[in-house]
Amino acid sequence: MFSLPKLLTLALIIVAVLAAFRLIGSVNRVRAENRRRTSAEEDTRQLESEDLEKCTVCGIFVARACDRSDCPRR
Repeated sequence: MFSLPKLLTLALIIVAVLAAFRLIGSVNRVRAENRRRTSAEEDTRQLESEDLEKCTVCGIFVARACDRSDCPRR
């Protein structure tokens, strides 16, 4: 019924399965960390937005000043 070779084979299979689960878990942790790091880098690379305001002289929406010499935002 129970023999030493069968028990050793069973123990070896159990150890191999546990080692595989640990390896898969560590690979997943590394991938998640890389994804977190990549998304953090992308967030810092995004440009900041500026509010547009309507120019009272020419009527277009500008962030700073339009090209006209009489622009009040110059």
